[in-house]
Amino acid sequence: MFETPKRLDAYAEAQAAGERAFATLVGYVKECQAAGAPRPGDSKSLALIAWSMLHGVAKLAIGGQLPFSKTIDVLHFTDTATEALAVGLASASARSDS
Repeated sequence: MFETPKRLDAYAEAQAAGERAFATLVGYVKECQAAGAPRPGDSKSLALIAWSMLHGVAKLAIGGQLPFSKTIDVLHFTDTATEALAVGLASASARSDS
């Protein structure tokens, strides 16, 4: 939905699907914030950080640009990247609390 040859707003159905997907992610971020992690703040910005990182990993994997030959290795890398993001957001929270 994000790889259209023209501006996304020219494809109303794809744009709506993208907005729904992002809204789902923002909802998950808000739930996590309510549970105490990640840091309080703009849930849309935090969701955009997560979306951008994982979209980048997906693009690299699809393009064969990651140094892995097995799908399971890509999945393990994705888990590691997600954990690093979570730790980074928690760390940022701890720094802002001090």
